[in-house]
Amino acid sequence: MLLVLVLLAALSLVWLGHPICTPLSDEGLKRFTPVPIEQRNDRDFFLYRTFQQEDGHWCHCKSWLARQMFF
Repeated sequence: MLLVLVLLAALSLVWLGHPICTPLSDEGLKRFTPVPIEQRNDRDFFLYRTFQQEDGHWCHCKSWLARQMFF
């Protein structure tokens, strides 16, 4: 029983922390001054890189929990 509870707690953390990435607009990319987006190394609570490049386009990535609570 204890093992099941530990596994459920671990799976809950994984679910709450999985990243959700949304593409940034070209206009939004221009606002990254004085530090360009390529030089930023911001990370969220679950240590995911906040700004990631996917298929040649920049995305803003946050955990599922952060997306639900703040935006």
